[in-house]
Amino acid sequence: MAGENSVVTLDAVKNTIWDPTEMQSGFDTNLGYYIDGVVGEVETELEMRLVSVTQEVVYRDSGEKWLYMPHANISNVQIWIDPKRLFDPGYLIPSRKYTVDGPRGIIKRHRPSDRLLRGYVALDLPAGDDWWIEDLVTMGLGAFYFDWHGIIKVQYDGGYTPDTLPKDLRRAILQQIAYEFRRRKDPGLTSVTFPDGSINKFSINEFLPSVEKILDRYRRVRV
Repeated sequence: MAGENSVVTLDAVKNTIWDPTEMQSGFDTNLGYYIDGVVGEVETELEMRLVSVTQEVVYRDSGEKWLYMPHANISNVQIWIDPKRLFDPGYLIPSRKYTVDGPRGIIKRHRPSDRLLRGYVALDLPAGDDWWIEDLVTMGLGAFYFDWHGIIKVQYDGGYTPDTLPKDLRRAILQQIAYEFRRRKDPGLTSVTFPDGSINKFSINEFLPSVEKILDRYRRVRV
């Protein structure tokens, strides 16, 4: 059923919409679609997947300084290179060669020291292709292999479960789901009038202002 593997549970959504003593079941399938839809919209907004994964594998350009993983909240990161591109398993890169921004799913490479770069100037390596020089030489491959592999393999755990999702992000997702479900018969709604007579206009398909504010805290910043 839709919504089963989401970062928010069906019961949590129903408790947000109705009194816990009611817990209406007739809308389960419909609510599942709202859960999937809103979580998908949030992931698009944040440019990161939220659903939990284990030992996820992606491949990236070895010349990039910043590696953007598909998921938020990454951990247990491992990176391999392999000049033959077989990755079975390849050569494991020491973790000291990069820094992980876990919450935003970003890996930043470390440049080798100037001493190492000066030692290999004669090889005329392309600009920016200096990430793994030290490790390739240590492995006995020779730096001349460096610009042959071109890609790297990254493995990580990532995303959230309903129990590990940050409380404010969970609240924002539940609030947006509840709002869209309650207004499902008013697709043309464009404004809300407050008791003091003021009007706040926004589309039924847009994030609520309070939800948008929370999403801003988790939004990925590209460098």
